[in-house]
Amino acid sequence: MIDTHAHLDACAEPAEALVARARAAGVTRIVTVGTGIESCRAALAVADAHECVYAALGIDPHQASSSEAGRLDELRALLAHPKAVAVGETGLDGFHHFAEPADQRRLFEFLRNLLEKAHHQPGSEGQCERSKSDNQTCDAIQHTEVPEDDV
Repeated sequence: MIDTHAHLDACAEPAEALVARARAAGVTRIVTVGTGIESCRAALAVADAHECVYAALGIDPHQASSSEAGRLDELRALLAHPKAVAVGETGLDGFHHFAEPADQRRLFEFLRNLLEKAHHQPGSEGQCERSKSDNQTCDAIQHTEVPEDDV
């Protein structure tokens, strides 16, 4: 069994205890999700410490209107790590309204384009949030065009 969406850096219990409990329950691999740059660094540290843990790295759509969305070069560098297996957390969130929809769309399009550029590499995947925004997410996936120099 594979847990494809864990937030091991955001739990009160240490990641070591969470991984041990998951392994005892039959989980063979875990993808821990970074939701911002510091969270991505923490996810990679957990992945480095545990053979069965990998990382999905992204910036949560909730942060699309914050300074975190300006740290895309840092994210791109972190995605080069060998245990980074997916771009995510990303997507559109029409439920919580923590960030402007236009900012979410820009961030999502950038990350989607980044994923497309990396897609020729084995294991290049994405994780997409779509809280109350299914139609907008589908539209963004189908109509994303980011200039080459933006990625």
